[in-house]
Amino acid sequence: MRSGHISENGAVAAIPIYIASMRLELDILLVRLWTLDSERIRSSLRAAGLGARITRVDFSASVYAALTRTRFHAAIFDPSTPRLSLATLGSILREHRQEIPIVILGREDDVGPQLAIALRGLRN
Repeated sequence: MRSGHISENGAVAAIPIYIASMRLELDILLVRLWTLDSERIRSSLRAAGLGARITRVDFSASVYAALTRTRFHAAIFDPSTPRLSLATLGSILREHRQEIPIVILGREDDVGPQLAIALRGLRN
């Protein structure tokens, strides 16, 4: 939705108005084994009002590949991922200059609200 603003010369300039209920589709990096289901994570994100395009990775080389293609809004890290530590993930993100929040997966049902809080903290 746009609103008009009249400038000094009488021209109408469009000013974007952002509505709180508008949903942004986020690019999320999910660090988790491919063999584990992610539907509860997706459901939790939807329930928190977060639309997401999820890119799933489970080892360092796949993180590097994903970061060359996409600028992510946030990462969700499953600590049970055996071939990738949180420290390694953080190092790779810094190397690619992606300063994004990382939510550590505990209960799958809680990840949506946790991510919403982390993203809200970035805007303040």
